[in-house]
Amino acid sequence: MGISIAIVNNLHRKIPNLIEFVEIAFEIKSYLKKHKKSRSLVNRRKVHPASELKHVEEDKVKQELVIVANKQESHSPLGQVLLARNLITPEQLDNALVRHWNSSMRLGQVLLDMKIIEPSQLEDIFKEFRLKAEEQLV
Repeated sequence: MGISIAIVNNLHRKIPNLIEFVEIAFEIKSYLKKHKKSRSLVNRRKVHPASELKHVEEDKVKQELVIVANKQESHSPLGQVLLARNLITPEQLDNALVRHWNSSMRLGQVLLDMKIIEPSQLEDIFKEFRLKAEEQLV
């Protein structure tokens, strides 16, 4: 038995809403729960300027998440979606999450930079998220 503690704070960046705060905590806790011993992890992510995101437009991603959150639609985190589709292995996700939490990069950008997934695969997933959100609006 072990205890997993996810520490999320606003020392390195502003967290604009409770939804983003909960998603950060969920990502960290999900990673920590994979280990059988007690662990803790402090979120140190910083915000990247939008110009540094090469393949994914940050504003579009934020808009899609806000639409989904406003409709209270539950969705799996990006890493879990990629695992479910067998696009990445658990080991690749673990490595990417460590880099994601210790840097200011978003998980999608980390996966692209590590050449684990192709930009088209990530774009397809975000299109599906957007379509589901639009269906909820109708």
